[in-house]
Amino acid sequence: MIQNRYKHLALKLELDRLSVAGMYNLGLNYLATKTFPANAYNQLTVVQIESTLACNLKCKMCVREYFDKKNPHLTFENFKTIIDQFPYLRQLNLTGIGEPLLNKDIFKMVEYAKSKKIYVRFTTNATLLAPKNCEKIILSGLDELRVSLDGATAETFEDIREGSCFLEVIGNIRALNRLKQSSGAEKPVVEMNTVVLKENFTELPRLVELAAYLDIKSIYFSGLDIEGAKYAEEDHSIYDMSKQEIEKIFAETKEKARELGVAIRLPGIIPQSQKCFLPWLTNYVTLDGDLMPCCHCIDGLNRQEVIRNYALGNLLEQKFEDIWNAEKYRHFRKRLNNGNLPGICKNCSVILGMD
Repeated sequence: MIQNRYKHLALKLELDRLSVAGMYNLGLNYLATKTFPANAYNQLTVVQIESTLACNLKCKMCVREYFDKKNPHLTFENFKTIIDQFPYLRQLNLTGIGEPLLNKDIFKMVEYAKSKKIYVRFTTNATLLAPKNCEKIILSGLDELRVSLDGATAETFEDIREGSCFLEVIGNIRALNRLKQSSGAEKPVVEMNTVVLKENFTELPRLVELAAYLDIKSIYFSGLDIEGAKYAEEDHSIYDMSKQEIEKIFAETKEKARELGVAIRLPGIIPQSQKCFLPWLTNYVTLDGDLMPCCHCIDGLNRQEVIRNYALGNLLEQKFEDIWNAEKYRHFRKRLNNGNLPGICKNCSVILGMD
């Protein structure tokens, strides 16, 4: 699963626009995935920066409701301070644990990143895709917009995403596509993101049909984070279902995708321990500047405790170049190498091959 994910990322690095130094750095990134050095010589090309913790929905599988933050948005000034520390950055994800369109500076962030020739994307729940926001999205130069659709029917969708309206969301996505067409815009590419839950599991083939109806060419079906599943009052994860039952629905989903020409990515079924090289290729930066090894490290219920124990530095207080190969980062990489996994990694869906 990790290899497939980063093969996909590589396609979005716009290799033809890289300088000689950029190509050399890309080679160092590739080498890091083969040698896993404690001391990393590459510069990051892919980073995720948390734009907000605020959201207008209350979804069943989300732990955002446990966060108490008086100032839940990343400021534009702090964004610039963070992003300017990554000279070789080629892809930026502005998705946090919230709805990016609630941050009033989100389009300024996109435009600033695009001025640096960076591929920019974020994920939205699509409830705020009003005509004005659709226009701003297109004008900002956003490369990719992932829309979260966790149900193929109004009943399932609205049950999972409390506070949403299925027909409104579908209408918003169609309106964005119409505006793109009428304005002759090629971007953003609209893709779908679906968290696979017990509640929507049987609807996966119909979600492929919905994507085709919305002219969406790719769907990322992701498994509910195994650790995160423990936070909910009830278990929404499919992983206590039988392998045969899961394989049957997955097979039907794959067949429907082939029939309709929709590219899909499904999560793993059986845990298969694999090497994680995220701390060599990317990281996750909180809106307060805390540098986390990856996005999976920050999805926990005890956010402040996780940050206190696993943040490798702070980009609003330190320079990235001083953090990247400091003792704390090297120690984290060594633990991944020798199998002495940090606590935050032991039940990670990526390491278990079930992401």
